[in-house]
Amino acid sequence: MNAKYFAFFESYYDAIKEMDDDEIVAFTKSACALAFNGEEPEDVDSWSKQLKIAWALAKPNIVNSVKRVEGGSKGGRPKKKKP
Repeated sequence: MNAKYFAFFESYYDAIKEMDDDEIVAFTKSACALAFNGEEPEDVDSWSKQLKIAWALAKPNIVNSVKRVEGGSKGGRPKKKKP
């Protein structure tokens, strides 16, 4: 995964509003590292329960967002040939 952008949904913002600053940084850096470099966070075991839940819900959306971005860069569906 080497996208130049990914979808950051309002639900992510709703989740991080309830976190402390360290958790917000960990979530945001992990989301960006996954989307831009394909890197999974290494310190998940040390995360709070709230952060683990938010990450478990956000991660599949981030992966799918990057796939859509990468798929769109291929040009989409081929044009139909005229009969």
